[in-house]
Amino acid sequence: MSLITDRASIKLEFFRLCNTDIADDDMIEHDGTAGDGMYELLENGMKDTQLFLIACGLGELFSATTSALSFTGSDPDKYTAMPEDFLRLNGSREKSALRYGTNTRWGKEIPQTQRFSHFGNFYYIRGFSTSVGIRRLYLVTGAAPPSDLVADYYYRHATLADSTTVDIPEDDRDLIPAFAARRAIAYSWFPGDAAVKQDIKDHLRFVKGQTWQRSRHSRQPKMATVRPVVGDRWIV
Repeated sequence: MSLITDRASIKLEFFRLCNTDIADDDMIEHDGTAGDGMYELLENGMKDTQLFLIACGLGELFSATTSALSFTGSDPDKYTAMPEDFLRLNGSREKSALRYGTNTRWGKEIPQTQRFSHFGNFYYIRGFSTSVGIRRLYLVTGAAPPSDLVADYYYRHATLADSTTVDIPEDDRDLIPAFAARRAIAYSWFPGDAAVKQDIKDHLRFVKGQTWQRSRHSRQPKMATVRPVVGDRWIV
């Protein structure tokens, strides 16, 4: 069983990897006794961990679905705000992240740079709303979304605090302090020498490899999904 359960235990593992503590002279000089910089590293370590787990094919750990989407504005800037915990869409150009009715896929995602080159049921993610950092999902001109349209997405883990439970499988929680320590070695206050830095890099490589192995839920090898074709035409 993992001993990493909350921010306090992540912090202890981070200090162990970096061979330091909150009272280290170098850390105090550049970070202050409040440890804000250290907590920022832990938060970034959590974000790195989420992205790595999703890249390993374990996005189901953070899967969520919006309520029915309601769009505002008019062509070509009709949009809806994504949830505050939105990380990224759970879809691709081949499998739309938007669906309606009995799980019928709707539309197709395009890069926002191509928004004026399409007409009809296409969508893209662009920008933020004011200063709160909420992503917006836009429709291109001519799109006609159904009233029960929803979006599948990956949610962002809650901001780490002393009371926050780490909502990640126990076997993969070592990734959080490992990613945080990897970020720390770039700072001038980092107390370790070249050997310690290399140990941190080796440790991160090891725990990433272990997670990659666990991402296979059976003996079936990982394979790229082949897009269906008819004759010499891709189905998109």
